Amino acid sequence: MNMVLIARKYSVAASIPTEPDKYHRFIVVNVRLCLLIIQMRKQWNLVANWSQLTSGY
Repeated sequence: MNMVLIARKYSVAASIPTEPDKYHRFIVVNVRLCLLIIQMRKQWNLVANWSQLTSGY
């Protein structure tokens, strides 16, 4: 039974026929979060590199 339920969940998530709006928003939010994290990391790396250069490490 569990395997069947899991398979159904995955097939629903893969085809997205039921609630496209909710899934679409979820995907968009995840993508935006990923991009935001990447930007933050880049900025943080720049700050870290600059502070290393100025402090002489």
